[in-house]
Formats: sequence, structure tokens, C-alpha cells
Amino acid sequence: MLPTSYYSAIIQFSQPLLLTTLSFASFGLALFLTPSIQPINFSIHWIAPAQAQTFNDEQIKSYASALIEIESLRQSILKEMAGKIGETTIPGLRCDDPKFLDAFPTSARGVAKKYCDLSKEIVEEKYKLTPELFNKITIELSRDQGLKGRIQDAMRRLSSERKP
Repeated sequence: MLPTSYYSAIIQFSQPLLLTTLSFASFGLALFLTPSIQPINFSIHWIAPAQAQTFNDEQIKSYASALIEIESLRQSILKEMAGKIGETTIPGLRCDDPKFLDAFPTSARGVAKKYCDLSKEIVEEKYKLTPELFNKITIELSRDQGLKGRIQDAMRRLSSERKP
């Protein structure tokens, strides 16, 4: 199980709603609150108030890439879980809560843990973002329209690059 500090920002979007969901931008305040669109889970971690963070283009691109990849992983994991537990309604995947696995039947707990482990790997190893930086970007995203626009633009560019 990942400690709380690991992923307060594992974002879970449905593919068609990815950019639309980002445009809500308030995200409740930060990730792991539950918007009414999907069973999307968010968590709040506070940072110093009223201090604008600046993130470079590489950090923005890495963040956007991680979001896209984690969403793809989430969709795959949800299908795998549905096959194991035979349900279409699956509890939210929350990697910030050590007790989140308790919401799953025993047969699906390994799959849920795999999601958290792979999400951590995507953020830290593949895109070289620390959990702290990932969370700071996530929190600032809800406050800064310019940052939100930069991330949306990066996601659009990345999505168009991936299409044949």
C-alpha cells in the first residue's frame, strides 16, 4: 500500500471527458474530491496559500503526459476489475487512502493495488515527477487559469501527436 504522500493526485478521467473534466478546474480544490461526472476521487493536501507556483514547460508536458497515461491505465484496470468481480459499479480507485482496498472484494484488491503501483511508476519513473511536484501542480491547477490552459494545451498537443 502506498503512503498517503504518494498519490494525492492520481487523476481518473473517462477518455472522452478528459479535457472537459480538466476545464472544471476547480477540482473541488484539489484532486480526490468526487465530482458528479464520474466516480473520480480526489484528495486535498494543503500548501502555502496565495503563493503562485511557476512550472516550466517540461514539467507541464510531463504532468499532462502522466494524466493521459494514468487515465488509460485506469480504464484498463476498471475493465479488469469488472471481469473479476462481475460488477459495473466499482468503488473509486484512491491511492492516497491506505484503507481504500477494503472497499474491494478480495479478488479485486490485487488489481487495485496494481493500479496504484503502476500510477506511481508512471509519475515518478517514466515522467520524473516527484509526488510533491505532481500534487503542487494539481493544487495550483485549481487556482490558476493560465496553468489550466497550459496543461490543456499540452494535453491537446500530446493527444494529436499520438493519433496516426
